[in-house]
Amino acid sequence: MLTSSPFELASCSSKLPSVHGHPALSYATRSIPIRQSDPIAPLNGYLPLPTFPKTEDMPMIDYPTILRQVALERTQYARRLEEHARLLERTPESKRDNVAHALAVLHPAYYSWWKGPIESVYPTAAPKYQARLILGMTPRQITGLHAAEAHQYLSGKWSRNGCSPASWLCVEAGIDCDSPRDVSSARWLIAVLSDPPRREALCRERIERLPNGTEIRGRYFDRTDELTARDLRPSVEATFRAAAERLWKRTERILAKDHLDLCAVPNWWRPLHCARLLLRAAELVVEGREMRHCVAQYSSLVKRGDCVIVALNVRGHRSTAELTRKGIVVQHKARDNQPPHLLCNKALLVLLRRCGLEEFPRP
Repeated sequence: MLTSSPFELASCSSKLPSVHGHPALSYATRSIPIRQSDPIAPLNGYLPLPTFPKTEDMPMIDYPTILRQVALERTQYARRLEEHARLLERTPESKRDNVAHALAVLHPAYYSWWKGPIESVYPTAAPKYQARLILGMTPRQITGLHAAEAHQYLSGKWSRNGCSPASWLCVEAGIDCDSPRDVSSARWLIAVLSDPPRREALCRERIERLPNGTEIRGRYFDRTDELTARDLRPSVEATFRAAAERLWKRTERILAKDHLDLCAVPNWWRPLHCARLLLRAAELVVEGREMRHCVAQYSSLVKRGDCVIVALNVRGHRSTAELTRKGIVVQHKARDNQPPHLLCNKALLVLLRRCGLEEFPRP
């Protein structure tokens, strides 16, 4: 049973198999004392964790959360060392040093002091690839390329120079673009550029209109580094639409945790029982999810002071209105961007009169 207490010593030494005293396991076989009087001490030891200094900006430190994190990292650390020990125990003694060097390359936080040459069939490849080869992976598994392509890639100095397998594929195909994230995206890009209709869709300049009316110009070809394997579709438009949805979901998760006011309350605002001013990114995300429209994308505009978002709820009929900072209504939408109910329109008129603004919103 691995220890989970942050105040206990690194007692995994008694649980690890014997590997004839190999120095690669000295971190696991020695005790690492922790001072119980200083809760920050575990963070400054062998664990690859950030430090949490006491500063004026952060006077209160959540020690229980930090200690739970340390306990989790200690458990994972001990489990990883146990796996390494078993691997070294199964390795013939003549090859044990080479395997230990490979572990040191792949896990520098655990074996930063253990350095040595690696003997590999691809001496010009990057050390991380050589280490994986020593640990039993095939070139195809390491690179994601076909066997012949993997051999050509690892035989050269591409990997040592920082060129990924995906970038190497594009270079071999004569494509000058931002590096794709994975091999699947690179193969998709090569196939699209070899098909004239899809190549035209990929390289055509497009105009996108932002919520505040600003226009941006660009090509999908310049954004190929945003694609991942799960975004790929036969159609260029469908592929980048899937990528945009994925990126927006990630952004939405971040915004949902932001509960700070994006801007100050407008001077003309007067509270009304059926109207609510949305000043936080988290509130905009909730409104967008419940109303099934894109109001969450307006958080940056609200922060810059370009617009004000008001949520209306009258007898169960809901709508969302966008106003300028001066109180001029830009748009007023119900669920799924449908026209608002008559009661919501009347409530918006009442709000405008109450705040001393123009009485009739723009259509």
